[in-house]
Amino acid sequence: LEDFVAAFPGSVLFITHDRYFLDAVAEEIIELDRGKLRHFPYSYAEYLDKKAEMLAIEESQHRKFDSMLAGEERWIRQGIPARRTRNEGRVRGLEDLRKQRAARRLRSGDVELRVASGVKTGKMMIEAVELSHNFGDTVICKNFSHKIMAGDRVGLVGPNGIGKTTLLRMLLGELTADAGRVRHGVRLVPAFLAQMRELDPTLKLKDVLLPLGGNYVHIGGREPRHIVSYMQDFLFDKERLNAPVAALSGGERGRLMLAKLLLEPANLLVLDEPTNDLDIGTLTVLEQALARYDGTVILVSHDRAFMDRVASRVLAFEGDGVIIPIEGGYSDYLAWKTRRLEEQALEKQAVKLQKVAAPAVKTAKKQTKLTYKEQSDLDALPTRIETLEDEKSVIEARFCDPDYFTSNAKAFQSDQQRLAEIEQLLETAYERWQELEAKQDTLSA
Repeated sequence: LEDFVAAFPGSVLFITHDRYFLDAVAEEIIELDRGKLRHFPYSYAEYLDKKAEMLAIEESQHRKFDSMLAGEERWIRQGIPARRTRNEGRVRGLEDLRKQRAARRLRSGDVELRVASGVKTGKMMIEAVELSHNFGDTVICKNFSHKIMAGDRVGLVGPNGIGKTTLLRMLLGELTADAGRVRHGVRLVPAFLAQMRELDPTLKLKDVLLPLGGNYVHIGGREPRHIVSYMQDFLFDKERLNAPVAALSGGERGRLMLAKLLLEPANLLVLDEPTNDLDIGTLTVLEQALARYDGTVILVSHDRAFMDRVASRVLAFEGDGVIIPIEGGYSDYLAWKTRRLEEQALEKQAVKLQKVAAPAVKTAKKQTKLTYKEQSDLDALPTRIETLEDEKSVIEARFCDPDYFTSNAKAFQSDQQRLAEIEQLLETAYERWQELEAKQDTLSA
């Protein structure tokens, strides 16, 4: 898709959270941030630099504003002098400052997630031994063995439908493999964020995180945190605590599911497409949170940047049940894939050269004339070329009609395609004719 968009001659307008795709394709950025649209006539990398400058200026302005507001709050608490007639304007100004501060909207960089690793576990988390499994006609894995240790960050990479989620379920013990076994370490407590994120639409945000009521959540089942402060980590204002889940956007539901997931006392986070519906700012926050998480992570994601920043090992699904472990992130997987394709191409070339060289040794008789097929091609080419030239002339004559496109746009486009095909065929035919004639002259000399 990147190659297609990059080579497309027209204009392209696209919406994506894939940062590698943006960096490779985008020439301009239109940003929707906290209800405001801004245009940046830069590439994505340049946009990030410009945005960082803008946010630094914004942060400086906020600090000055907060300092001024704090000074006015201290003044109003002095009491009687603040209520004199000559100070009424200052009081009204303070009210305006309070309103402005209340209306300030958080940006993604304003938050800092804290993630607890939950129950302590042993060194070994999950071990797969000779796993084999089929799902219908699809071979998910064949004699797959792998060990996941405490603190590992494992990413599953492969096309849709190849069985990444199925393997996850087998590793967690939710699905029994056709053959082989899965062994879990002691005190393994997984938390699973699935692709299909289901939340009761009738519940309020607060009820999702505190089903038993109260005002404090416990991160990782231990660290107490006030619900308002915790929800602000996920860019939810306190006014939204009583909003129903049905009123949330897809991205907001994703953030709520993450907030719920990180409360669980888990030492293994299993993330199946966690970046779906999350905006770039929230993705960055999640990456930072996972970087501080000292537990084990298994993730499935098509977000290449996210995979690069989180995974320290990749399990690459290569088809036909072959799963290959590769140390590193997505970029390391791509480098391995490129090297493998180059090696396979060299092997095929070597085999081809061996096959060509073998009959060449046996060929002792000198060729004195064209083969039967070559002579047939040479005899037929003039007629073929003449037929193509005639067809080309007919199409070009139709193009001379100024009303041709408006009267029959479909036929016009069809002729354009056919003309391009004819020109390619003519070029090939002339080259073949010249090649055969030269060879015939050489053999008869």
